[in-house]
Amino acid sequence: MSKMIERVARAMCRCDYPHLREDDLDGYADQGDEGRRPVHKPRWQWYEAKARAAIEAMREMTPEMYEALSATGKMWREMDSREVYTTLIDGALK
Repeated sequence: MSKMIERVARAMCRCDYPHLREDDLDGYADQGDEGRRPVHKPRWQWYEAKARAAIEAMREMTPEMYEALSATGKMWREMDSREVYTTLIDGALK
């Protein structure tokens, strides 16, 4: 699992469990369907599939992302990759 997937999974877990400290996200939680043995793993790992889906949904740029990039007044080739990335993410979050 990539660091980004873990980061997003932890953020999603924090939204559902705002009362937990960061260390508590590594605490174990059981989840299982009726008739199946529960799977025992850190609480944030239950969000891995949702984190992957969220990141995949961001694959295609949105008009807001294009607008944010245009608003810099620079060509993307004039920007370093970190600046381009954060500008696009900021646009997505509007």
